[in-house]
Amino acid sequence: MRQKELQKVFTEKMNKMQCLAVVAGFFGMAAEGYRGITKTDAEDARRFVDGENINIKDDSNLYFWLELVAMRFNFIKWLNYSDDLDKYINALADSLTDIDYKNALGSDLEGVIYEMKIARRSNNFKEKIALVSNFQENLLNLEIMEHLEDCYYNRDLLIDLNNKAVQASKKL
Repeated sequence: MRQKELQKVFTEKMNKMQCLAVVAGFFGMAAEGYRGITKTDAEDARRFVDGENINIKDDSNLYFWLELVAMRFNFIKWLNYSDDLDKYINALADSLTDIDYKNALGSDLEGVIYEMKIARRSNNFKEKIALVSNFQENLLNLEIMEHLEDCYYNRDLLIDLNNKAVQASKKL
């Protein structure tokens, strides 16, 4: 993917919260030392996602991860207003119970799994929307993806489970 096309994914297709999740993931990876991402890389990612014209080499580590996030974005099915929110939450919460995430205790991965359990028990519609929105935004967070691998799962597991839950929310 060419750099201008890649940047358009972040500046034109993603909303502000999705971009924040991407940037948070880069800073989280830098803090944890994952995959060679540095604080400078995270700062460059933030500037790139914000639409600044910066020069990133096509064969760099940073470009690889930015491109991976953009591809992941295109694979995610997003919950729509017409979808059944409770069916989505129940389907997702059921599938998340099978994940053994003890290697990620205290991490963002544990947090997003726990938030879906809260959403399932909540009677507050606004809270459910906020929790689901947060979960879906975090599908773009690279640090969470790395924590999945730490737990010996495929890094795209949450996207797969999300997409199945979105599909379940559409069934009558």
